[in-house]
Amino acid sequence: MEYTPPPTPESFPQFRKRPLPSTRRLPTRFQASAAGLDLSNKVFPTTPITFWLNTRHFPHVPSSSPLLPYQDDPSDPHPNILSVSLPPSPFATTLQRLASYLPAPVASFLTHRLIPEWFLPSRVILKQRRRDTYADEDVHVARFTREVDVYERLGKVGLQGAGVGEGGIVPRMYGRTHFEGRDAIVLQEVPGMSLRAPEVVAREWEGDLEGMVRECYEKLAGAGGWHEEAWLENLWVVPAGVPGVPGERVVVVGLGGVRWEGEEERFWGGREKGWWVEGALEGLGDVLGRLQKGYWQDGWLEELDD
Repeated sequence: MEYTPPPTPESFPQFRKRPLPSTRRLPTRFQASAAGLDLSNKVFPTTPITFWLNTRHFPHVPSSSPLLPYQDDPSDPHPNILSVSLPPSPFATTLQRLASYLPAPVASFLTHRLIPEWFLPSRVILKQRRRDTYADEDVHVARFTREVDVYERLGKVGLQGAGVGEGGIVPRMYGRTHFEGRDAIVLQEVPGMSLRAPEVVAREWEGDLEGMVRECYEKLAGAGGWHEEAWLENLWVVPAGVPGVPGERVVVVGLGGVRWEGEEERFWGGREKGWWVEGALEGLGDVLGRLQKGYWQDGWLEELDD
């Protein structure tokens, strides 16, 4: 059944079009808010790690645990997510040059299906299955398995890929591996920040943020999925300044919370999909509006500068 959005009023707040009030002082970490996204990545000191991805070995490559933008405490990184720098490989460079002479369908099959490990960018994300005391191990295993399944399903319908020249709604998954005794996946590192980041919430919006989020969720619903964790931190704003990417856009992360058509007892048709999209937008708009009020009117920016 085709997706049929129900008629509902605008749910996202009206974003301010004027500069920040001159009576307020922006902390140093928020100086980029008025101009746009702050693309400076906050990372911890690098640590060498070693892992395999299919046929390729990565010995002693530098990695760091990025401070996710919605986390205000620099001592609280996501322990299961590593940003990894990959050194140049003469063999990989040769393969990439040879692939450039092949027909596009063949090159795409080599790059994304057969041997993706030899066509990786200079930086990737290594995401391990979580292991903590907040949930039982079987919960983390089930969530990791679901996340892999979501990436694979969305890849089959062309919705993976959030980099230069790509139009997907989720990062690209390059493959599965093991690291430090746990399952892991290697993902595309997406530039930008989460929609929960203070730098993003407090900025001046010129584009159609609601339209960008709606496009992502409608495509997800069209593929038969819905995000049980439709939170601001699970939406990543890719800035317009990235070469090859036309304008700002939004991609979805944190895919362990995605559910599929048929998993719920309720009817899953076009109208149901439409109401899920509108409900998600309404919830996101409510949270975003309250955060904006805090940053713009209630002085949260100054409080965070202590």
